[in-house]
Amino acid sequence: MKIEQYIIVVAFVLLLAGLLATYVMNHASRGFANAIDIVTPSGHVFVSAEIVGTPGQWEQGLMFRKSLAENGGMLFVFPNEQARTFWMKNTMIPLDIIFIDSNSTIIDIKQNFAPCQKDPCETYTSLPTQYVLEVNAGFVNRNNITIGDHAYRLKPS
Repeated sequence: MKIEQYIIVVAFVLLLAGLLATYVMNHASRGFANAIDIVTPSGHVFVSAEIVGTPGQWEQGLMFRKSLAENGGMLFVFPNEQARTFWMKNTMIPLDIIFIDSNSTIIDIKQNFAPCQKDPCETYTSLPTQYVLEVNAGFVNRNNITIGDHAYRLKPS
């Protein structure tokens, strides 16, 4: 093999390795269709949740999305438990937001948080929480989800 061919092969392999590393870094903490199980006195409620676990993903959230599946959601996984502040800047759909502590207990709920297209946008700060689940507005009422219920399968699968 000529040196030029060898250099081309090595460059191609390095390019592929770089693309793979970029993909893994951007998607490692994002999972799709993780079935979150919320246990209420009436039974189990399942949410097919996209999991986000990096600062960039937390900031983006559900911004600019025009719809969310009926039992779909987005689960924000944080590294620790602390008060979290959410707003609806550039979010197109009203949401219910479920705040879950490190023991899987629902400790706070913000219902029917309205979209905001321009500043100033309303903010909501929760009690200390490690997980936050955003679902379509009305989901909490339809499924009788209340503070004190529990949510399971909160870590990426």
